[in-house]
Amino acid sequence: MTTAILWFSGTGNSLATAQELEKRLSGETILFRLPLESPFDASVYKKILFVIPVYAWGYPRIVGKELQSLNISDDIYAALVMTYGGGGGSALSVTKKRFAKEGVHLNAGFLLHLPDNYPPMGGAPSQEKIDELLKKSKGKLSDIIDKIENSVDGFERSNGVKELLFSAGGPLMYWLFSKMGLPRAGKKFSVNDSCTSCGICFQVCPTQNIEIVEGKPMFGSQCEQCFACFHWCPTNAIQYGKTEKQTRYHHPNVKLSQFIRRKY
Repeated sequence: MTTAILWFSGTGNSLATAQELEKRLSGETILFRLPLESPFDASVYKKILFVIPVYAWGYPRIVGKELQSLNISDDIYAALVMTYGGGGGSALSVTKKRFAKEGVHLNAGFLLHLPDNYPPMGGAPSQEKIDELLKKSKGKLSDIIDKIENSVDGFERSNGVKELLFSAGGPLMYWLFSKMGLPRAGKKFSVNDSCTSCGICFQVCPTQNIEIVEGKPMFGSQCEQCFACFHWCPTNAIQYGKTEKQTRYHHPNVKLSQFIRRKY
């Protein structure tokens, strides 16, 4: 059985998850990075999995823009795995509705808690906490893999009062994030004197929102807040507000080369 795994990731949580699915699911599995870089024929796959991060209790806007071109028929088992740091909230329901609107029927949806790394909310936790979360996530991922292997239908439900409250306000939060927050996000970036003009930020940006001008990155208005530039900068030169003391993070099982999108 052939399974396609479509992933989007800025710092590696979703990519590392996709790699584990590729390794542990039976049959042939093939990874595709979103946005897609070549034509994708959904009809040749028995299963199609989307592995993406939670953004503002929703989905990365850049993923939503890809859906119309996929042409996934309802007889294909399609599942969603969303990695999150601060909380899953309404992400599964918001994403399910958007996928359905674009003609992609999802059979199942799962949440996987991995280290947070969102600079506006404090960035990555301590290394001890990171190690704890990575270890704890292994059992949950095994359960998700088992359900996908057996083509189980159904969407995971949020647990706890906090998550339920987040779920209730999630659609509004996501609307504010995508319609008001993202268009202004590029203006909040700055670069300090430790920048070496290496161009890595330029290379990893999924929307080509960064250009190098006189050796320094300049940020446009197409930011998706994946923060790949922020976390992959080798000298921690890129800031988003007052973030000089924040820990930079990428999943230990991914490599910078997997995020390069264009040459510098």
